[in-house]
Amino acid sequence: MLKFDSDTHTYTVDDKSIPSVTQILSAEGLINSNYASEWHMLRGQYLHEAVKYYLDGALDICSVDPVLQPYLSAFQKFLDDTQFNVDGYEVPMYHPIYQYCGTPDLWGDLNGKKIVIDLKTGAVANWHSIQISAYYELLKINKIAVKGGTILYLQDNGKYRLLSMSTSELNRGLSVFLSCLTVHSWKKENL
Repeated sequence: MLKFDSDTHTYTVDDKSIPSVTQILSAEGLINSNYASEWHMLRGQYLHEAVKYYLDGALDICSVDPVLQPYLSAFQKFLDDTQFNVDGYEVPMYHPIYQYCGTPDLWGDLNGKKIVIDLKTGAVANWHSIQISAYYELLKINKIAVKGGTILYLQDNGKYRLLSMSTSELNRGLSVFLSCLTVHSWKKENL
């Protein structure tokens, strides 16, 4: 049984600690934390919470920090512009074969295609494609049919940018992620 502790961002399955997508990418050096301060990470975390409350229909817009408001406006603009139909969001998941966990941001229908979307508030980084590829695989193994992935960059001016990935790009990203996972597991067992 999968358990997720949101305070420590840790996953366990049957009391065994399971690494997350982000922990694996970070531990193996793909995420450069020199460009992400504690403040930037908190901004992203709080925006994800605001989006979740918004999608739940439980967000009091007046309670949103002014720093987050343009990012939330960008998300609302994305929904209005694209008519993206949300099927699910922020559900912790486990991959029983590859032994990793993660929480995909949201998934649903964009222009007749089922996709996974990862929300970002910072600059484009190469590791984003690898991260979304791992989430794409998590959804598939959990019997949620997705055919693509898109990274949604929300900007502080209320605008957004989409970076869509083809199935072949997602498969390539997954290969890189699984290589990282293999090295991560080996280091855990041998170092």
